[in-house]
Amino acid sequence: MKVFAALFIGFSFLFLTSCESAWPKDDLDLTECIQAKAESPADNGDTYKYVYKYVKKDGQGVTQKLVYFRFVTSNEATDYDELYDKACNLVCEPQRGVYSGLTGDCAYPMFNDPQEWTLIWTNPKLKKN
Repeated sequence: MKVFAALFIGFSFLFLTSCESAWPKDDLDLTECIQAKAESPADNGDTYKYVYKYVKKDGQGVTQKLVYFRFVTSNEATDYDELYDKACNLVCEPQRGVYSGLTGDCAYPMFNDPQEWTLIWTNPKLKKN
């Protein structure tokens, strides 16, 4: 009986530790503040559900590598997402579901192609739909 109890505890521990947030391990752009922000409640109390990463290395008007993180909350009634730079500064709040520039309070086309957005984190605490 003790063996079964020990196995149960061992597998439970393994399961719980494997369910922690799975951030990309080799992403040099990903900062600790971005990870901490995603794992904390949003300013309005909502929970973050997804984090997308945008990288632009070249193109018209690009003089340096651009990296932004788009935070999507679990509240489906919210009309806007939050866009942060690597230092966790809020850049703007683009309209939810629109992955091209000039939406919400984003006054310039910072991102133009939805294919340039990569999902890098899904909140493991929220049930997948």
